[in-house]
Order: sequence, then C-alpha cells, then structure tokens
Amino acid sequence: MRIERVVLSLLVLSFVAWAQPSLADSTNYTLGDDDGFGSGTPVVAGMKVYGWGPADGDGTDEIIAGPPTDVRDFAFNYTSYSSITSASLFVQYIDWPESGLGVLWIDGHQTSFEFPRLDPWEQAAPWTVLAATIDLMPYAGYLSDGEAVINFVGNNGDAYIIDYMALSIDGVVPVPGAALLSMLGVGCVRMLRRRLR
Repeated sequence: MRIERVVLSLLVLSFVAWAQPSLADSTNYTLGDDDGFGSGTPVVAGMKVYGWGPADGDGTDEIIAGPPTDVRDFAFNYTSYSSITSASLFVQYIDWPESGLGVLWIDGHQTSFEFPRLDPWEQAAPWTVLAATIDLMPYAGYLSDGEAVINFVGNNGDAYIIDYMALSIDGVVPVPGAALLSMLGVGCVRMLRRRLR
C-alpha cells in the first residue's frame, strides 16, 4: 500500500513537471545608459545636445565612424526563448544617417527597417536627439537563441552616436528543472516497478 502511494505521487509529480515545461518571460535588455550621451542628464527625442562622452565602453556615448571604417557589433546576451510573442528595439541616437538611408542588421541579416536620412545635416552642435522603436517580430527567429548582434549600416562616412538601446522581448523561456524532474520521476517509477516484480 505504501509503495503504491509513492508510485502514485511520483506519477502525479512527473505529469505536473511534463505539463509545465516553461515559463512566460517579459524582459528588457539594455546597452548603454540613459545618461544624455554621457552628460549625466537623461534626454528625450527632440531635445538638443552639445556633445557626447565619456564612452561607456560598449559602443554607446562615443562617435562611431560606421562602415567600412568601423563596423560595430552591439551584442545583447540573454536567456534563450522557446517562442517569442513580441520583440522590439528602442534606439536613441544623434547625427545619423546623413548621406542616405540607414539600415538595421540583426545577426548578419539586413532587416527592412530604414532610418530616414537627416535633412538638413547637423554638422555642428547642437544636435537633435533622435529615437526609433523598431518592431522585431519579423526577425524573431534571430532572437530566440539568447544572443542578438545589432549593426547600423549607412553610406560610407556616415558616423553616428548612440545614447542607449533597449531590446524588449516577451516570450516563453524553457525551464530545464521541470524536464529534469519529469525524467527523475519516470526513472523512479520504473525502478519501483522492477522492485515490485
């Protein structure tokens, strides 16, 4: 009788673990900080800034010459997702693109998102703070592995400065513990069955 209760408990535990193998997750991942391009005072789109730096060390708050001189990888590392229900990227930047449209790339793949050309150019301070929120759902397949490398590509000589970026992902994160618990439960049930024979 006692062994039957143990077996039944393990079966129930295994079923619960098998039925709930993942958790919903909504997370923002940030590169840089909202510090007004290094000034220490946060800014928003439409405001004017008179300079930038010191650099944060991750490519933000510094001038980047752009391709082909400086192809900068902005890498986000996070927990992998088994499925993604929504994803977006917010970018706050200045002085880009000037000589043509700017394009967003993810993991070496060109997206269809285009940053509009500045008209007129802002060759000297003050620079107008610009911002874009980009829907990344068409590219969710590039995001599920737990790493996203973002590139900004404009025409030759189009330098840019980024204040910060925020990658937002809603999705389902696998829970390895649930799968492990399920396997242990099934293993224990098999072991008990052999002992009862």
